[in-house]
Order: sequence, then C-alpha cells, then structure tokens
Amino acid sequence: MSGSTNARSLFARVALAVAACPLALASAAGEAPHMHLPTNAAAHAGEILVRVQARTPAELDRAIDAASSVVSCRPSLARTDLTISPADLARLAQSGVRSEVLHTDVSVLIAQEQAQIAASRLQRGADWYETYKTQAEFEAKIDALAAAYPALVTIETIGNSIQGKPIRMMRITAPGGSTAKPQILFNGCQHAREWVSPATVMFIAEELMSSYGSRPETTAALDGIEFLIVPMVNPDGYEYSWTNQRLWRKNRRNNGNGTTGVDLNRNWAYEWGGTGSSGSGSSDTYRGTSPFSEPETQALRDLIIAEPGIRAHVDFHSFSQLVLWPFGYDFVDAPEPDKSLFEELGTEMSDAIFGHSGFFYDPIRSSDLYPAAGDASDWVYGDQGVFSYTFELRDTGLDGFELPAEFIRPTVEENFEAVLVMSDFVTEPVRVSQTSPEGGFAAPNALVPISVDVLPVFESATDVTLHQRVGSSGAFDASSLSASGATWSGMLTTGACGEAIEYYLEITTDQGLTVLEPAGGAMAPATMAVLDSELGLFDDAEIDTGWTVGASGDTASTGIWELANPVGTAAQPEDDHTPSGTLCWVTGASATSLGSNDIDNGGTTLVSPPMDAATAPSFDQADAYVSYSRWYSNDQGQSPNADEMVVSISGDNGSTWQTLETVRSNANAWVRAEFRVADFVTPSDQVRLRFVASDIGGGSIVEAAIDDVAIDFRGCEAVSACVADVTTTGTANGTPDGAVDLSDFSYYLSLWSAAATTADVTTTGTANGVPDGSVDLSDFSYYLSLWSAGCP
Repeated sequence: MSGSTNARSLFARVALAVAACPLALASAAGEAPHMHLPTNAAAHAGEILVRVQARTPAELDRAIDAASSVVSCRPSLARTDLTISPADLARLAQSGVRSEVLHTDVSVLIAQEQAQIAASRLQRGADWYETYKTQAEFEAKIDALAAAYPALVTIETIGNSIQGKPIRMMRITAPGGSTAKPQILFNGCQHAREWVSPATVMFIAEELMSSYGSRPETTAALDGIEFLIVPMVNPDGYEYSWTNQRLWRKNRRNNGNGTTGVDLNRNWAYEWGGTGSSGSGSSDTYRGTSPFSEPETQALRDLIIAEPGIRAHVDFHSFSQLVLWPFGYDFVDAPEPDKSLFEELGTEMSDAIFGHSGFFYDPIRSSDLYPAAGDASDWVYGDQGVFSYTFELRDTGLDGFELPAEFIRPTVEENFEAVLVMSDFVTEPVRVSQTSPEGGFAAPNALVPISVDVLPVFESATDVTLHQRVGSSGAFDASSLSASGATWSGMLTTGACGEAIEYYLEITTDQGLTVLEPAGGAMAPATMAVLDSELGLFDDAEIDTGWTVGASGDTASTGIWELANPVGTAAQPEDDHTPSGTLCWVTGASATSLGSNDIDNGGTTLVSPPMDAATAPSFDQADAYVSYSRWYSNDQGQSPNADEMVVSISGDNGSTWQTLETVRSNANAWVRAEFRVADFVTPSDQVRLRFVASDIGGGSIVEAAIDDVAIDFRGCEAVSACVADVTTTGTANGTPDGAVDLSDFSYYLSLWSAAATTADVTTTGTANGVPDGSVDLSDFSYYLSLWSAGCP
C-alpha cells in the first residue's frame, strides 16, 4: 500500500490505536489559528505505519520493541499494526519478521484529517448537530434547553473538573406522578477526543424533551422514568482537544513529573490497577495515583451513590460500534440471571439501532474486546449493582475519532432507539421469555408443553398462572405453572383442527405486582393455530439430491460451497445439524485454523433442486412451509459484521427470485428458519432455494452452512358431515359427539315436533338432505333413515 492510499481509511488505523490501547500515538502541543485545530502532524513526521505478521511470540516481541507505538489494540501473531521509524523498520526486516507498509508517513494522514475537520466545522446551519461544538457551546445548549422546557428539566452541577469547570447534569422527567420513579443515567465524554460522545448524550436529552407529548414511546418513558444526563464528564480535556491536541484523551491533571492527565475510565475503584491500565503518567491509559483520585470521577461516583433509584446506566464512547457489558477487567461474566439479562438487553438495543439505520453495533462482554481494569461500567455494576453498559459509537475505524460531521445526526438518532429499549427494561420488574412451544402451531386435541423463563430484574416471580381457552370467545381456564429455578412449565390443551387456542400468563412478584404476558392479557392474548401437519420433503444433506454449486457472478476464490463433514473452528461448525448425520452444505469444509478456507474475494452460490410445495395431503386446505437449518458467522477478522448471506426462493424453477431473509446475525450455532411459501411465491412443484454467502469486507472471516431442508404442509383433514349425529351422549344440546344413539333420535324428535328450523333436512317431496324452508313429514322420514343407518 502506497502513500497515495485514501487518507481517511488509513488514518483510522492510527486513530484505532489511540482509541483503546495502552501504547497510543502522542501529539505535540500547538494551536492552529482561527479554527483552534491542532497542528501536531509534525510530531509524527517520517513515521511509517506497518502491519506485522509474526510467526512466533519472540518475533512479535521484537517488532513491538522496535516500534514507536502499537496501533493494534490486541497484538497477535496474525496481525499487529505499528508505527515505526525507517531505520527500525529496516532492522526489523533484516531480523526476518514479515511486515507490510500501510503508509509511508503518518504525519500526512494527520494533516489531511485536520483539513477535513476544518471543512466540517464551516458547515453551519440551523441544526445544532450538523457539526461538532466547543465546550462553551455545550454549556450554552444546556441553558437553552432549560429555558425551552422548564416543566421537564432542572439543571444541577454535580462537581467541578480539575481546572474548576462545572460538570453539569440535566434531570429530566414528566411533571407530576410518583416522586420515586426508576432512574437511568447517561454520561458522555470521559475521553476528550471522542467528540461524537457528548453530542449523542446531548441529543438524547433534547429528544426526550422535544418529543414528549408527540411521540408515544418518549411520552411513556418520561411519564415513568427520571433521566439523569451528564453530557460532558471531562470538560477540561474536551476543551484541550479543541485548542491544543485533537487526540487528547485524558483529563488535565498535572501529574507533577512532567506528564499531564489521568484516564478517567481507568480511575474507577472496581479492580482498579489491573490489566489494560498503566501506572505511567505518560500513558494514555494512566489510571491515576489511586481509585477516584480525580474530581471528575468523584463527581459521577457521588451522584450514583446519592441516587438509589438508578436502575441502568450507559457510558458513551467512540468508536467501534459496540454495545459492551461487564465485566471488562478480566474474562469474567456477571452471575446469573444478570449475565442473561445483560446479553438479552444488549442484543435488543443493538437490534433497535440496526432496525433504525442498518448499522450494526456488536453486543459483547467488555473483556471480549480487550481487558481494561478500572472502568466506569465495572464499578457501576460490580459495586452498585446497576445494569451498566458502555456504548462505542460510530464508526468501525474508517474515520475513527474524526467521524465526519455529516454522520453526527445519524449516530445520535440511531442510539436514541436503544435508549427507548432501555427505558422499557427499567420498568420491567421481571423479564419473560417463552422457550416452548415453538413453531406457532400445534396438533389437534393434544396436550402441548409450555415453558417460560421468568428472570428477576428488580423483583422475583412467586407465582405464574396460565390462562387459556379454545377459540376466541368464552372464559379462560386457569392453571398454575410449576417452577424449576427461573423456568415455569405447564400444559396447553388444544381443540379441534382449525380452531386456534388463545392464552396469556399472569405473573405475581414478591412485591405484589402483577405482570401480564403478553401485556394485553385477556384483551390481547397470544394465539396458536391448531392444525394437522404432514411432511412433504426432508433433505438431510447426507447425499446430494441434485443441488447446484456456483452461479454467474460468483467471484469467491476460497470457501466455495461443498457437501462435506465440516472441520470446526471458532467460526465454522464442528458437526452438521442432523442428529444422526455427518454431512451438510458448508463453505469450505477443511480448515486448519480460524479463517482457513473461509469465503474470500466475493460470493459463492448454492441452489436447491426443484421441490414440490403444491401437492398437499388430503386436507381441506393446506399451506406449504419451507424450512432449513443455517449456520452463519461474519463477526471476526479485520472487518467484522461487514458481510451477509442472502437467502431467496423461486416458484418457477429459478426464473425469478424473491428474498426470504438477509442473514447478518452471528449466533455461533445452528439456527432453524421457516417461512410460509405463499407469502413469497405461488406454491408449485418447481420451488427452489438459493443461498448466496459473500465476503464483502476486506479481511473479514465468513463461514456458512446449510442442513435439513424441509417442506411440510399444514391444514385440516376433510371431515364428512353426519346429519344424524346431533347430540353429545346423554344430553340434548345439539353438539355432535361422533356417535348416533337414542339421544340423537329423541333430540331430533323434540326439534321436529316444535317445527324448529334445525329440523329442516329435506327439500319438499324429496329426501336429499337439502333444507327447503319447511318442517314436514319428509324431514322426519329422511332423518329416520339416516338415524337407522348411523354414520360412516
């Protein structure tokens, strides 16, 4: 890669190091005229950006020792990025360490990036979020919001910075109501250079107030929750990043030894002093002399301790597009049920962001990114018991800290959707997830196990009652579920084919609250279809039944689809999905390590043979459903989450295609997918499936597999009417019971004697079973002949 390579993408490699690693790029002080932009490019004149691929730990150690700084957050044999002088690079090459020059002069990247900041800063307009704002402009914005929404917000100073600047908080909630509302705390700008962080927190505050009364979700949130919002924890460092050094990270404490600044997000007490922090004042991750040595962290700590109603917290940072939860100090999980709650809520917030903008924020445990002891979220959760997350905002490294101003508003808006998800969470005393039954339908006249997990959030379940009925009218029958830990189990009872069942759960907590799931209870219950099912096709991939590999436009050079026994890696399954099987369709079965023989350089296509989705069994009506088990992984490598697998269906033997799903999620497990054929194409005997897995992002690791393709039909078997069967045994209620006996005759005789319309079974003068509007002797004679013959 030469010096002419795009500066924006290359600068990101420099910025990535500064974002997260103990050894980060330093910058010389200086101030550009007019725009107050740093002029620190000269500090890196002549430094070369290099990628090292070491074969042994000793080689990697030699490379790190030779470098000016380590750009990669987690050095590894596969890839470690460094800045290095030309002389040290030459010595490194002579020692046999393999390296690739990414850019010949880092200072060029920094100078070009400064020009981009200046251009964005000049793009002024009515929208406050069109460009980045100074520390003084943030203070003015807080005052403006207080003046605009006096009924919703009060402003408090929670402490002062090391240089005496106020650290201000907005307390936001709807007027009236309970004074003991649950609270959520949002803070930004522990790290000075992460400019999109305080902008995001400020937008959350403004959007909560400006959309109150007009957006139902926001109105409900403010009616039920008090929000504590601190946009700027580190005002000194933020101002310094404008006036002196753009990439300044820490606060502005004089350490007394010629160095300046403490990393506020390594200064929190929980596991303070451990991995990922430094005891050297010159380091960007300098943890300070003791836990909470800094007035900025003290202010936030004291706020949290003084507000026992805080149920959730987010510390906003940039960059990398991540939703992180504790613990970060080491590879340690929160205890259950909190571990599951962290994962569920983190995934839901990630999904909300993706659903709004299509940008993926990877939800993972903090230490899975890299260990970092002494961070805020670990203390907020580990010491105070509050559900705490760290959000890493846009982007994934293309621009890094220097995210262009045009992306501020998209970033802040997508994160507000996650705020609404968290708002729902803090008002849930328990969290309910149904684990069975699956599939949305059940067999007729059957007992169907139902199982739900009721995880304690802020209260615990003491009783779970199942309310159910057949059909959509009448009373619900109630029965208690039995508990085993957090799992509650019971039975649903189905009725006749074609008649759905409805049900809901009533959960009682240890604080006396009642929670309905679904929330509408009897007014909006869950439903389950009652249908017969018959398998039409099942392809377990143990033999090739006529699948096609490859299509025009495929460019993948490795990881081509094949029918094989996969070799397990961190991205590829070890076994197929069929319990008794061995083979599946997989993208490059053989592997010696993660990323070995994965999809590279484009797409690879797999197409099924024609399948019959039109020939249904002997049902009155039936729908065809196509299903398959899939494995997909794209969250590792240099470009995580940049790729996708598109699954399509054709009803005309491949002439035209409709998309079934676009797979981007990384379950690291086999996932069953199912679709009603008629929702996408007209069912026929020429239905085909197509799976296109691609490597789009450079350096990403993409693996996919397909197994157990099936088509099944669901409907109700044809039932012949039996006119003579008019009663339930021993009663006269007009409900057929499948048996023709004396009670049927007696009940019909009473109907005929009363000339009831239900006794009209013939056309006048005939005995054909077609009602003619009158009840006469022909009806009685015809019924008598039917009763004598019984029902078939």
